[in-house]
Amino acid sequence: MNYIQTSNQLKPAGHYAQAILHHGLLYVSGQLPVNPDTGEKTAGDIEQQTRQVLDNLALILSEAGTTLNQVIKLVALF
Repeated sequence: MNYIQTSNQLKPAGHYAQAILHHGLLYVSGQLPVNPDTGEKTAGDIEQQTRQVLDNLALILSEAGTTLNQVIKLVALF
């Protein structure tokens, strides 16, 4: 297992890995609409918050060497 951690301000809210690569699959932890530049939660409507979450996910995927185009499954909990 390889643990993935971004090197920017996007830090997990707890003691867990942002993502784990195991047997060729990348498992990414749940993401919040936090701006990685400021560390502040994105204020705004659901579209703005969803965009921030997807941008954060893209940062983690990039750190792991992949992109949103390779995502097999995405679960949104509202």
